[in-house]
Amino acid sequence: MLMHCFNHSSYHRGQLVSMMHALNMDEIPTSDLIVYFRSIKTS
Repeated sequence: MLMHCFNHSSYHRGQLVSMMHALNMDEIPTSDLIVYFRSIKTS
């Protein structure tokens, strides 16, 4: 089940990158959930 979760998220991340390339985006932002949580400032 854990492997399925990793593979599933990789699949959707690949879809996002493909869509962004189709829109001619030069910089692809990170879509990693851990990076997002680390960027949030905690009080």
